[in-house]
Amino acid sequence: MSNKNLNDLKNFGFEEAGEWYLSGDKLQYKLDDRFKNKRVIYAFVVEDEVKYIGICDSYNTTLQVRMDRYLKNLSETNRTNVRINEEIKKKLKLNHKVEIYALLPETKDKYEFNGISIDLIRGLEYPLIKKFNPEWNK
Repeated sequence: MSNKNLNDLKNFGFEEAGEWYLSGDKLQYKLDDRFKNKRVIYAFVVEDEVKYIGICDSYNTTLQVRMDRYLKNLSETNRTNVRINEEIKKKLKLNHKVEIYALLPETKDKYEFNGISIDLIRGLEYPLIKKFNPEWNK
């Protein structure tokens, strides 16, 4: 059985990075300046339960850019953004706080395998999803 607890997420090094809120019926977010322009692994947490884990997929994708996609890329071609947008709104409409946590892995050393650079953020995504088994991840 996997653990979805916020304390376990924090033990991995995740830190509070922001939160989602509604302005009228419009979904909005606010981010801590320490993470907004960084490439991170992020988690959405509701009532101390990890609901979703995702990454800033490319090297030039920041947390702010990735959060914007949940607001602006809501076409049929990006069903994940649509689905997560709807999940966040549902929780907020029930007066639940939806927090954003971020993990910025230490990348001082270059990770390589047989001369191939390893993307630590991509490499950690699936093991973290497997560990926490968040209900919004498919």
